[in-house]
Amino acid sequence: MFSECVWWKPWFELFMGDEKLGSSEIVEVPDGSYITHFRKAVKEACKRKLTDYDANDLYVYPSGTVVPVESGTLPIGSGKPVPTGTTDEKPLVVIAPQQQRQQIGTCL
Repeated sequence: MFSECVWWKPWFELFMGDEKLGSSEIVEVPDGSYITHFRKAVKEACKRKLTDYDANDLYVYPSGTVVPVESGTLPIGSGKPVPTGTTDEKPLVVIAPQQQRQQIGTCL
């Protein structure tokens, strides 16, 4: 069944908050995949860097999005198709929001 599937290889850059983590990467997703499938592929490909994240924690923005992302810029919705035409020079932008460390205090 999978041998009949056409695979597509979108490029992406991963950010933790505003910090870029490495260079452009590529993942494989079946042709016609949605952003929700792409996020799962990114999570799997970067599982060490994204240990504390679920795939649905990731925000995906179109190629050319400048990080830090301007206020009001919306990510691509989960049910939207993965954009075509990405390259290592024009990758999708994937952002894992920086997590706040919980402050553990003592009550007196």
